[in-house]
Amino acid sequence: IISTAVRYMKQNYMEPLTVQQIADHCGFSPSHFHKLFFKTTHTTPNNYLIQIRLAAAKSLLSSTSMPISEIAIHCGFNSQAYFSDCFKRNFSMNPKEFRRSYLHPELG
Repeated sequence: IISTAVRYMKQNYMEPLTVQQIADHCGFSPSHFHKLFFKTTHTTPNNYLIQIRLAAAKSLLSSTSMPISEIAIHCGFNSQAYFSDCFKRNFSMNPKEFRRSYLHPELG
């Protein structure tokens, strides 16, 4: 069940996914799915999805010149501000700082 959910999230992270949609895909109620997911992964479905989105964003930041606002939308974040907030909370730097340090590590 969890592997089905994770696969679904990885295939659809660009979309505005909800726990309801993921639970429906797995054939469970949202509350039962949430409990099962947390018990197995020790994180919430939403946090897991954010980690998938942030990994995709890091890849795009380090390998493309795509504007940060486009990366945010492409990776399923509903705004650049929310994307930047999540990124900074997880990596202790904002997306622009990450891109700069990745492209020019000698400056970081």
